Amino acid sequence: METGSDEVKIKIDGRVIENVCSYKYLGIVLDSELDVRQQVDYAVCKAKRASAKVCTLIDGRRGLPVRIGINLYKALVRPHMEYMI
Repeated sequence: METGSDEVKIKIDGRVIENVCSYKYLGIVLDSELDVRQQVDYAVCKAKRASAKVCTLIDGRRGLPVRIGINLYKALVRPHMEYMI
């Protein structure tokens, strides 16, 4: 490991590893400052997209029955909100 003025350079097999501000690993956004805001924003966006898809399927009386809509919500939307952090 080499140290510069403010930057740490890590080498593996002679190659310098790129320094990044955030990285997604196993579905979690890891931040260099250990701040969870990026992870929360990421999870909220995923939940909103899933919710919009479920809402278009329900579509009042012409769409899916309410019971199936609730099950889809529980399976597709709620996990993003419950396990966001």
